Order: sequence, then C-alpha cells, then structure tokens
Amino acid sequence: MVTLAGCGAHAAKPSDAPTLAAGAYGTGEGLGVGVDDPSTAPSPAKSVAATGSSTAAPGATHAAAKVTSGTATGGGKATSTSGPTAAPIPRGQKEVVRYGVPISGYPALLDEAMAAGYRPVYLDGYDVGSAAYVNAVFRPADGVGWYQYIEMSASGYQSRFDSLKSQGYRLVSVESYLNGGQVRYAGLWSKSSGPASFAFHGYTATNYQTMLDKETAAGYLPANVSVVSVSGALSYTGLLVKRGLGSWELKSTLSPTDYNTLFKQELKAGLAPAYLNAYTQNGAVKFVALFASSPAVQFEEHSGLSATQAVSDTATEEKAGYLTSSAAGYDDGGQTHFIVCWSH
Repeated sequence: MVTLAGCGAHAAKPSDAPTLAAGAYGTGEGLGVGVDDPSTAPSPAKSVAATGSSTAAPGATHAAAKVTSGTATGGGKATSTSGPTAAPIPRGQKEVVRYGVPISGYPALLDEAMAAGYRPVYLDGYDVGSAAYVNAVFRPADGVGWYQYIEMSASGYQSRFDSLKSQGYRLVSVESYLNGGQVRYAGLWSKSSGPASFAFHGYTATNYQTMLDKETAAGYLPANVSVVSVSGALSYTGLLVKRGLGSWELKSTLSPTDYNTLFKQELKAGLAPAYLNAYTQNGAVKFVALFASSPAVQFEEHSGLSATQAVSDTATEEKAGYLTSSAAGYDDGGQTHFIVCWSH
C-alpha cells in the first residue's frame, strides 16, 4: 500500500502546461519518460525527527570503514564550478553519474542513458540563483518497468502519483526543488513489489513534524526527505517506508558546522549516512541527514566539493567498488557545491 498526502496550495501557471520528453508514454503535466514493457523500451527519441542542527565544513571529507569504525579527515576549501558534466555515456558500467545538469537538458541526458542500456535510480534537484539543475545516477536496466517525471507542479505530481499507482507502479523516490522561484517536483516510480509506504509533499515545518511523529510511531521510517525554502518558509516533501533501520536519527535544518558535529557523533555510535540532501534558507546552507545502523555498510562521504571534484571523487570511489547513494547540490554564496556519499 502506498499513501500520498499533500498540503498547501499551488496556482497553475502557463509553465504547468503538459510537455513530454521524446519517447514518453502518456500525457500530463511535467516532463517525463517511462518504460512500461522493457522489451519494447522507447529509443532515445529512535526518532529525532526533523529538527536539529549538523556536514562537514566546505571541503571536508569523512570516511568510515564499516559504520562501526572509521575516522574523519579534513580537506581544503573547495573552489566551485557549475554546469553539466557532458562526457558521453559509456556502456557497460555499474553506474553512470552526472552532476550539474541544467534541468532543461535532463530529458536529453535521460534519452542518452536509456539508449546506452541504463535506467534512472536517483535524481537530486537544486537551484543556484534562479536556475535549476539536477544530479543524476543511472544503473543498468534490469527489466523492471519504470517512470520518471520532473518539473511537476504540486497538482501535477498528485495526478501522476494517482495515475501510476492505479497502474501498479510504486513510488521509490521524490524530490522537490526550486525553478525560477517556483516549487517543482521530480518522482521515480517502479513496477515492482515493496513494503508499504507513505509519501508526502508541500508540508509546512509544523505539519511535517506532526506527521513524522505519527507515522514513525506506526513503523513508517524515512527513505528520503527533501526541503526547499520559499521566502524563508520551509516546505517538506518525501517518502516514508515501513522498514527497519536499527538505530536512526534524522535532522533537516543542519548548518555545515552542526552537520560535521553530528557526523562525528553518529560515526562513533555506529551509524552511517543513509540519505543526504541540501538546500539554502535565507542565504544559509542547510543539510538534511538521515543516519542509520542498519543495514551496515562501508561508506565514503565528501562535502563542499566543486563539480570537478565531485566528478573526480566519484570516479575514484567507483574504482574502489563503491556506488553513489546520495549526491546533493546546493548554492553556497552563489557558488555550486556538492555533498556526496558512496557505499557498498
């Protein structure tokens, strides 16, 4: 069972008109594409809830060797770059990661990834200035049907959710971001079995905390939580899944200094990053961080990275057998920085 809850108003604008990427199935709001039958795929045409304060200072690196041990090491201040990492997508990789892709260029990237035999598994949306960008992770297509949509309004997302749920698709991740000052949503659905879940979007901080306390008490634990700041007011979107995380802690309003402190505390307690995200509120960088003791993983986490550093570090970690679990971009004083976690 999947439940979707939403609150808050969304005024329809001309930009909400239906537009689909080449090869997309269906109609409706937002840009999207999906593979219903992989054989006929389109060619490229303990809860602490949501308050708190703690990631490494810009340029810092955290490393952990099993979640129960490890050390944190510092690095220098990262210089920032932005823009797409536009190298051609190679075939036969365990994963392909792209950072800083302009939102308008993502449909073409997705088509390219599909043509090379991959499917999307992760998307992070963020804004720098008034422009929107995404970080994306693709992995080899596995024969499972899927749909992905970006640039959805609140009503468009609700419509997509209801439609795909009726067709047997399960929401596996949802992201919120700003584009031109407007809140937009991106979602990924999979035609696969899974535990019961609870999806929500557009919650105020107060309503989010109330909901989270209730749902976690019922066994629905965080999978991903995305936050955007609209004129200083926080809007929460995410997915809770009925599953076990062992000991866990979720914080959603962490300054970089506070995140760094929390990271060290959680590492010492045997918890690892299970999900990371970032946003800017009134010019200040904030992090969302979920730490959990289960499943036990080996991981590497780097923050304050430029796009060049994110690409280089990802290549290094992939060679060491790690895969990307979180890759969040954020506006740090007009410069683009990234916080990335790899695990295996």
